[in-house]
Amino acid sequence: HKHHFEPNHLARCTPLGVLLIYLASLSSVDIDRTLLFSDVPPFTPNKDERARTYADYRAMVERASWERNPDLFSKASSALISYSEALQNGVEEDEAVTAALSKHIKFLCCLTSLRKDFQPPTKTSKLLRGLSEQELMDFKAKKTGDKIFWPSPTTTTIVSAQHNEVAASETDRCVCFEISNVTQGIDTHAVSPYSLYWELLL
Repeated sequence: HKHHFEPNHLARCTPLGVLLIYLASLSSVDIDRTLLFSDVPPFTPNKDERARTYADYRAMVERASWERNPDLFSKASSALISYSEALQNGVEEDEAVTAALSKHIKFLCCLTSLRKDFQPPTKTSKLLRGLSEQELMDFKAKKTGDKIFWPSPTTTTIVSAQHNEVAASETDRCVCFEISNVTQGIDTHAVSPYSLYWELLL
């Protein structure tokens, strides 16, 4: 993957740009740690241990009713998806949906402005977990070459699709699909604590 992940490609980014890419790669627990909350568990590369300690931390925050940091990228993406769905359903003036998008629009615009070109184009794969029965049926009906409209930025990986397929086989209600001819994206691998996954933000 060396032709996609040059060591100095972030040198052209402003400090704010690097911070936005970093925040886009983090969960809410990671963001709390970055912003120096002292009770956040340390990061561990062990996936099972991380899931356990993060779940314990989230439960503690919920019990105490503390105000902590949201999962910024997830919230922004959800707001954009909700706005797109409202437009598709003919609802143009949904105040709650519009307010949610307005809250995150600067983050989304700044983040997407940091994309870079890939030559030659590459392939990525996407793993989706916890789908509904209807969503699973919709994906199963897709054929190679079909287009999927995705209104928000999304995290993918350029490790082999087989890697994601193995992960999908270990969890119920999952699909894995490959995205070809990717010509632009944001390399979150360079700053992400989850660098093992070789993530590419589309």
